[in-house]
Amino acid sequence: MDQTNVFKTLSAINVNEYTEKKGYLTYLSWAHAIRVAKEKFPSLKTKVYENSDGLNYFHDGRTAYVKCSVTIGDTEEIEYLPVMDHKNKSIPVNGITSFNVNTAIKRCITKALSLHGLGLYIYAGEDLPQEQINTVAIKTKYLNYLQNKYKDEELNEQIKKAKGMTLEQMQEIMNG
Repeated sequence: MDQTNVFKTLSAINVNEYTEKKGYLTYLSWAHAIRVAKEKFPSLKTKVYENSDGLNYFHDGRTAYVKCSVTIGDTEEIEYLPVMDHKNKSIPVNGITSFNVNTAIKRCITKALSLHGLGLYIYAGEDLPQEQINTVAIKTKYLNYLQNKYKDEELNEQIKKAKGMTLEQMQEIMNG
């Protein structure tokens, strides 16, 4: 399956009717996102990664995150998302509930699906100037590059390093 056609097809779909505002953020309903995407690509698969202890979240002893993917055709898009409370603040690992983890998983799957094109504009900010949209795109591409190259602790270290990098430095690294 040609990933360019997948992206073109999914990014052309307006999903605004399936979004809701929570505070200053816009959310795409995970159930609607999966339904819309499966209507176009019925072979779509989701995956929730587990840590070495068999838990469906990862942690550093302080806070936690989930790792999920959506595969369409031969292309797997992986996303990470912190386990957060209703105020979008990371929850200390000793206060995490299964509900918090499940919510993070559903949001993470929706984010991974956006990398295939569906609702990506929501994360870019539909009313942002093009320059800011380009910045978000480069940073997202770099994060995906890191996620494909590094795992767990190494990934966290590389993400910390990326915070001090320019967009040009990120592009140089990705281009080899």
